[in-house]
Amino acid sequence: MDRTSSASRTVGLVDLAAQYRSIKPEIDAAVARVLESGSYVTGKEVEAFEQEFAALCNADYCAGVSSGTDAIYLALRAHDVVYPDSPVRTYVPSFTFIATASAVLAAGRKLVLCDVYQGSAMLKLGERDPRGGIALPVGIFGQRTGIRYTHVRTIADYAQAHGAPLADNICAAYSFYPTKNLGAIGQAGAVVSDDAEIIQIVKQLRNHGERESIRFEHTFLSGNHRMDELQAAILRAKLPRLKSWNTRRREIASLYHRGFSLLETQDLVELPHFNESEWHIYPMRVDNRLAFAEHLRKRGIQTSVRYPVPLHKQPALWDRFEVAEGGYPNSEAWATTSIDLPIHEMMSDEDVECVIERVKEFFK
Repeated sequence: MDRTSSASRTVGLVDLAAQYRSIKPEIDAAVARVLESGSYVTGKEVEAFEQEFAALCNADYCAGVSSGTDAIYLALRAHDVVYPDSPVRTYVPSFTFIATASAVLAAGRKLVLCDVYQGSAMLKLGERDPRGGIALPVGIFGQRTGIRYTHVRTIADYAQAHGAPLADNICAAYSFYPTKNLGAIGQAGAVVSDDAEIIQIVKQLRNHGERESIRFEHTFLSGNHRMDELQAAILRAKLPRLKSWNTRRREIASLYHRGFSLLETQDLVELPHFNESEWHIYPMRVDNRLAFAEHLRKRGIQTSVRYPVPLHKQPALWDRFEVAEGGYPNSEAWATTSIDLPIHEMMSDEDVECVIERVKEFFK
């Protein structure tokens, strides 16, 4: 790589403007199509997106909703309608975004915070298998769950794992926040499942509990959790690119792996080597994280520290969760050492080499 160009190059965590420019005709046509239709909420665009996204997830059904948080909340509520005798305990990893936990509490379920695995940061249940309830693993960093949780039903929080197949989960909840692998231009989400009844209930709950076949008759108390037509149309424009975008993310992760493979330093805790991932995030684990982030910032490389306060230490959740056995040593280790490097489909090989070079500078 040309060191002159490297010295002045900046690399951000995302570049949504560049992504838009790369598919501008498709996005502009989608927006115009919605504006000209005169139908702006939960119409034909949402219905078409639901079919297309379900197919991509290797699932039978999908319900478009207003956000990823609402997707988790509605999936849990639908589960309780379909399985009314199911225990209310819900197992959530402590190292994740608070939305996963807040959706559990909003749905009226009992929150049980659990530790995560040291190598993957995925939900780790205790040695004594829980009997009944729901496991809510998070596909953190873009990972597929890849773990079978016995004696519980599983609803996956796939807010970071777009493109991952449904596998054996009864359903999965997705966020389409703009920075996701598949992002809208505002808030949007989806619930995906092979269970037709779950999806039917979600579609009622997203519209104030109204029956689909009888307008203004409301079976459940709920709220407005509908997906806008504009978001659905833009997601449809992006959807055909998702596989190639995820492939590019995997290529970048491989370049990072190769570039960092010979790093040996006491400050470097661990590099990510996940079994299957859509690489929404590339996390390094560094003991001297503040100095590392400052070093990269001064050299034009944007980083992010994700979840520095694990859920069991969040003031909003104090006295609102059950402590799982064994405490949270791995969650706390991830919270104090993890830092995200840029990884997105718009990055060039020169961008990637620039990041690798400047990371290596710190560890020298």
